[in-house]
Amino acid sequence: MTVLNPTANLSLVSPRRLQAQRRRSVRPSAPIPFRRHRRSTGLAGPPALLDRLAMVATLAPSAPLSFVVVKVDGLSELNREFGWNAGSESLRLIAGELSSVVRATDMAGRLTATTFGIVLQGSGATAAGAVAARLSYRVNRVLPASQPVSVRVSAASGTGANADVLAIAALESFENDD
Repeated sequence: MTVLNPTANLSLVSPRRLQAQRRRSVRPSAPIPFRRHRRSTGLAGPPALLDRLAMVATLAPSAPLSFVVVKVDGLSELNREFGWNAGSESLRLIAGELSSVVRATDMAGRLTATTFGIVLQGSGATAAGAVAARLSYRVNRVLPASQPVSVRVSAASGTGANADVLAIAALESFENDD
């Protein structure tokens, strides 16, 4: 195994170049933490949300676990009709409602441009259905009626052992609707 020492042979490297080299060698190879959250909504991004789902599954494989998906329809029409600011404002309103519904043990995030997800730790089918109904009501109520945006909500429940398929199952329910 070869180990490279960036401080070796200091007499040949200028102090300015050494500082630049140290800055480059300290940079993490993993994504920068703030990129794991979307600035536009303040919610977690897809990597953070799916990592949380996997972590909860690993910690409690036999505990109840649910994944709720919120799909926003009509954003492209809204952006064409009113401009991209209207679409961004609608997404911020939806993200605010998601944040107000989640508990301290849950995590909400944005999966795609038009899809949000919530990891419900320790929640079975009944609790996930209640959260989905509450979200559907609250989000559709908060969106202005003049906008062509609507929201559909789906949930998938299981245990931590099923975590790898929960998000897929919740998303596939929308394909059956279309």
